[in-house]
Amino acid sequence: MVDGQPYRQKMEFRNSGRTPAVTYQGAAVTFMVPCNWKASFTYAHGTRIEGRVIDLNAPPQVAYSVLIPENAPPGRQITATRVDENMRRALASSEFNLVTFGRIDYGDVFGGHHWFTFCVADTAKAEGTNWWEDCVRYNDIDRN
Repeated sequence: MVDGQPYRQKMEFRNSGRTPAVTYQGAAVTFMVPCNWKASFTYAHGTRIEGRVIDLNAPPQVAYSVLIPENAPPGRQITATRVDENMRRALASSEFNLVTFGRIDYGDVFGGHHWFTFCVADTAKAEGTNWWEDCVRYNDIDRN
């Protein structure tokens, strides 16, 4: 974290299936949340993720989600939240955590449609909070 710069959460996507993934797209959202956050997993804003092909055993595809205000009104242009001393202090206090969640949809070489959802946070600080179990349950994948 660098003061004055937007916070960017790095994400890596790897194909561990049996066929190449084609035309993937989705979104990821990063919020700074209090311990009593009510997980909503909405995508009114967020970082768009898209690409063409992820071959088997290829290096991971890298994307970044930027920290945005949780209460930004839908349809309004927003800018990434910049790191400052107050944010670093709040995160160090264990009263706040950074959470990144998202959904990726993708096709396979046979024309099938697949998806997965994910939610990640600083586990040491998140366990025992009101929203951590919702975050863990949000990690899912289609059963096709």
